[in-house]
Amino acid sequence: MLLVLLGARCYADATVPGSAACTHGNHVVLFVDQSTSTRQVSLPAELRDSLTNIPERYLSCSGDQLHAFVIHGRTRGKAVRIDLSNLLPPMPHPEGRSRSDYVADSVEYAKKAAEFTGWASEQISTFVAGEHSMPIVDNRTDLLGTLEVASDELANAPPNAEKRIFYLSDMFESMYGAGRRDFDMNPPTSLQVAADWARQDSAAVLTNMRINPDHLRGASVRIYSRPWGNREGSEYVREYWHVMFSLVGIPRERVQFY
Repeated sequence: MLLVLLGARCYADATVPGSAACTHGNHVVLFVDQSTSTRQVSLPAELRDSLTNIPERYLSCSGDQLHAFVIHGRTRGKAVRIDLSNLLPPMPHPEGRSRSDYVADSVEYAKKAAEFTGWASEQISTFVAGEHSMPIVDNRTDLLGTLEVASDELANAPPNAEKRIFYLSDMFESMYGAGRRDFDMNPPTSLQVAADWARQDSAAVLTNMRINPDHLRGASVRIYSRPWGNREGSEYVREYWHVMFSLVGIPRERVQFY
């Protein structure tokens, strides 16, 4: 298994005093589809910006974490990944401090936080743009495997953390074998078919994969699929995933397609 750890940069040497100002943390999982079909489409600049801005929005608090993975035929193996953690001390707090000391520490903290999130954005940009080529698995897309990966990664999320899952993908599952779907060759043909397939597949997924709905419960899902939105069956594929996510612990209202 190839393991690429691009992001474990430590900021533990920061010396900003104080207690945490963030009311909650963020535990983020990002999936980037590297299957052959998705690499044939160039990403719009605004979409690439949305992805590279994730650290600024969700890695700004002490303890925030982001784990990014490539989607391909062996997604569950976590073969290519990056891990980013905000290890800054908690933000300065004004209580018991002189105004001048608090302002000085706050300015210094903001500088270090901006340095970290800027660096983290560069890691995400590199990861999204990268060619993580693995010819044996590139022509398959194990999207159902992301449910196992997300469940595993969110298992250790702090109780007060906001759990967020991002996808850059057309969401076209494409796998061989009994009980697996190949939406490239045979996409769902109606909303009813999509919902029925999701219900059938969820039973197998929960039986055969290491998925704990309690780990996924409370998470929000944002799926960037617009570059491939004109693919035949896309509307019904979206319905498949709405139903699938609801059956593993994430209700429809917490799943958004962009």
